Amino acid sequence: MLQESKGWAWLYLCIAILLLIIGIAAPFVRDLFLSLKPEGDTPAQWLERTGAVTTIFGLLAINLIDEGIERLVPSRKLADTGGVATFAVFETIFTWIKRFAFLLTIAGTLVWGYGTVIMVVLNKAA
Repeated sequence: MLQESKGWAWLYLCIAILLLIIGIAAPFVRDLFLSLKPEGDTPAQWLERTGAVTTIFGLLAINLIDEGIERLVPSRKLADTGGVATFAVFETIFTWIKRFAFLLTIAGTLVWGYGTVIMVVLNKAA
């Protein structure tokens, strides 16, 4: 049971990290998806849309980590010692991933809401 718990923990952790990488990359690779951009949208509006993607992937990563914790140490049930021991091994990294995902969600929300302003400021600085 302990080995199975570790396998699930690694799976949840790897998928959460993949989701965070996609969320981080979204604003930087937005030009790859210009064919999907509506005709009337400006590049600043397109940046705002990537903020939504970043926010969603950050929230998905948080949810996935929570599901991983729930799988290791089920709430409302007595946990097996293997799950608790595995959780103790992964607790620190799960906590840091959740914190980072939360910050990414905040950053994505700011880009989503103020992407146009960010582009104006960046264009003036250049």
